[in-house]
Amino acid sequence: MNKFPHMLWNSSVIRTMLDFMHILKITSNQMQSGCISISIDVPHSNIRYTLPDTKEKRDYIISDYQSRCDSLINEAARCAPTVICSILLDYLVENRLSFIDINTHFGIELLMSSIISWDINSAQNIDYEEANANGPSSTTDTLTRIKKGQSKTYLVEQKLRNFDSRGFVSTCTYTATSRSHYLGKIDGILTSQKSEMEDNVKLYPEFEKKLIERLIEKNTMSESELADFVMLCTSYMCVTKRFIRKIIYQLCNLPVSNFTL
Repeated sequence: MNKFPHMLWNSSVIRTMLDFMHILKITSNQMQSGCISISIDVPHSNIRYTLPDTKEKRDYIISDYQSRCDSLINEAARCAPTVICSILLDYLVENRLSFIDINTHFGIELLMSSIISWDINSAQNIDYEEANANGPSSTTDTLTRIKKGQSKTYLVEQKLRNFDSRGFVSTCTYTATSRSHYLGKIDGILTSQKSEMEDNVKLYPEFEKKLIERLIEKNTMSESELADFVMLCTSYMCVTKRFIRKIIYQLCNLPVSNFTL
């Protein structure tokens, strides 16, 4: 992970990790105390894993694996919170019909407990102290978030670096509502657009042309308008499940064209 940190927030890695957690616990719970060892398939791979025959060994393996998963999810949430939010939402949608009630999917249980514990631990590491750098404290002094035993320069750097990771559950909630808003918005827009059928797929060539033309004129949009339009374009491709190269090209070039020193 030191050489490939991006694997921490790779959707395939996290999905495999959580699915294996679910299968591991389900299989262990179904095995009787005197049962012989059993081999299980690791999801999304050709690997097989053998569970030991004693309950004590199985419980230790599950506990150790859960602890490692928890630390990996916490580190991923610290480094790439918005990416992990999207992976979380995708995982919930993918597994919404795979269990009867919320307590029976151990992968989702692990994921939710990990992000909630991350929020709690982040809050506990921050303490409010009175800021008195410019002289003695007074009633007009503001309260500043200061980590215990650390310099203010370090705190400013940490705040800029980890701003998005604070309030991780809130970030996930915001991501979910944003998805719902823009997917609903694009669905409403497409009802009034002319469409064509190609290989049993509904296309909107005129609307796509308007999107591309608008993206080319991105310099005329304000920052908020541009952000809204980017979400609209992305939602359109998600709804239609089309890879539109010209739109992808414009979206990928937005960070470069809008970069300023």
